[in-house]
Amino acid sequence: MASKSSAATNLVPEPAQAPTQVVKYSVTEEDMRETRAKYSAISFATPDGYEEGRKALAYLRTTRVGVDKERKKLTADSVAWQKHVNGVANQITALIVEIEEELQAKKAEADEERARQRRAKEDAEREALRLQEEAKLAEQRAQLEAERQAIADAQAKLAEEQRLAREAVEAQQAEERQKLEAEKLALEQARAELAEQRRIAEEATEQLAAERQAVDADREVLAQAGAELARVQEEVTAKVAAFEEAATAPPAQPVAQVLPPDSSDWVSAPALAGEAAAMHAFARQIRALKAPEVTTDTAAAIIEQVEFMLSEAAQALESFETQEAAAE
Repeated sequence: MASKSSAATNLVPEPAQAPTQVVKYSVTEEDMRETRAKYSAISFATPDGYEEGRKALAYLRTTRVGVDKERKKLTADSVAWQKHVNGVANQITALIVEIEEELQAKKAEADEERARQRRAKEDAEREALRLQEEAKLAEQRAQLEAERQAIADAQAKLAEEQRLAREAVEAQQAEERQKLEAEKLALEQARAELAEQRRIAEEATEQLAAERQAVDADREVLAQAGAELARVQEEVTAKVAAFEEAATAPPAQPVAQVLPPDSSDWVSAPALAGEAAAMHAFARQIRALKAPEVTTDTAAAIIEQVEFMLSEAAQALESFETQEAAAE
């Protein structure tokens, strides 16, 4: 690249009245052609090329600004000279701008490509991150769903176990209630049976006591009846024997006498007839006797024996007849 110190004359066709003096700038058109040839191969695709292009742009920018400053110095003398200087500056600037625009286009293209690659990389990274996050979220969702399912299964299992345990407890309680009801019923029945047995025992005790009292009373009555019966039987037996003996005596004695006159048992026929009537009456009295009511079998057997004996006694009394009745 040409140095700024190298000065060159720029001959630019001017109008007929235009000044013909030479306009000198620090750079010439030849310098820019050389610069174009040099910078045309610059590529921003590589880091080194990008750095070289950046420096070239900085040089061109600096050169362009310097040319403009020189233009302003050269145009200070006159307007015509200023126009001439401006025209040369514009030509040079146009060349510079053309080169600059080409480089800027290349740079913009490279910048755009780098930006596109950066965006693509960033998009790829974002996409990879998104996919990674989605995979992570999917894994977390699957794990959460598995945990939820495990919790649901555990809750269902717990609910089933609780239901079975509750049913078992209810069944056991129902069985225990049935047992308690059965035991209660059995206890009530046992109490009722015990009360009934106690009642029966008390009634039996009372009945036994009453029977004992009745037996004692029956024994006393029977004892009195037996004594009376023995007395009556003894009396009847004695009288019957006496009358039978008198009835069977020889008829040598007078009819009016049944017993010898000197006998203490001698009675006359009328007296003997009276005795027979009395004995028959006594027999009727004996048969009219009513036996006492008793409650025990023993007393009933004794009463039956006594009634038999009384019947025998009444029959003996009724069998007595006078000697005349016997003769008839």
